[in-house]
Amino acid sequence: MKIIFKDGSWLAVRPSGTEPKIKTYIAARGNSAADAATVLTQLTKYVQHSLYEKNAK
Repeated sequence: MKIIFKDGSWLAVRPSGTEPKIKTYIAARGNSAADAATVLTQLTKYVQHSLYEKNAK
């Protein structure tokens, strides 16, 4: 599954083909490197919370 955001950033989630785990890929865009780093941090936190922390219970 790949989600493309309005700013061109994207998030992809897929099962590993060789291991029992989920792989995530994130690409962040911004007007500057600092902006892109902020977007990357936000998307990373979203993935960690949505896919991993909720399911760890």
